[in-house]
Amino acid sequence: MPFIQNLRHTSVSAGIAVLFSSVLFCITRWHGLNQLVLIFSAWLGLFICYNLMYLGRVNTHRLWCVCGGLLFSFAWFGLFAILPSSGFQWAFIILSVPVIFFLEYGIAAHGEQAMVNRLLLIWFSFSLAAEALPQYFLIPHVWFLCFVFVFTLLLVRYSYEYVPHTSQRKWTAASTLGLLFTELFWTSTFLPFHFSSTGLIIFSLMFACWLLYYHYLFHTLTLKKIIFNLSLAFFIIVTACIVTPWNIV
Repeated sequence: MPFIQNLRHTSVSAGIAVLFSSVLFCITRWHGLNQLVLIFSAWLGLFICYNLMYLGRVNTHRLWCVCGGLLFSFAWFGLFAILPSSGFQWAFIILSVPVIFFLEYGIAAHGEQAMVNRLLLIWFSFSLAAEALPQYFLIPHVWFLCFVFVFTLLLVRYSYEYVPHTSQRKWTAASTLGLLFTELFWTSTFLPFHFSSTGLIIFSLMFACWLLYYHYLFHTLTLKKIIFNLSLAFFIIVTACIVTPWNIV
């Protein structure tokens, strides 16, 4: 029976990945907002219902696992929305099939490496998409920062679900990092860079801070880890500053 259940989950994971890529394909062909909202909502409904049932059998943290999957879906969709040409969009649609499949197949996995891999994809996608959002849409700055805070709050809380601490401690950590990341996004608006560069800068800082706090909660934070993560973030920031065109108005 475990083999049959695993085979069933593999098949459904492949179907969810193909359906998500189909939604992206429809977006490139259709221009009616109501149709796009309908098909994306249908996919989200299928994703939520199936994973609640599946995780209910194999995992006690199903609500946060589903929340993590939804956060990834929105971040991944946002990254697709800012791609500049149809060629990049087609490549992204093809890439989405294996990416969504492996993430859906391992949605119940809670190992450190699996969590770090998921967080890398979500942080990267969200950082670029969020930096580009105000340039594509006229969004009040306060509402944008509130959106950033809520997204990062839920993402950090999801990522710390398996940390052996109380729920209050986890929410405190999520609130602290959420406020820090919101401040970083607000600060980035003063930089005279393209949104792709500021997105990379925010991504490197957010992931470094998250990883250091993660080691702190596990009591494994050392000077060597602090130096390595900050040095890596500094290298990415310097690289982004060098390669981006400076547009000072």
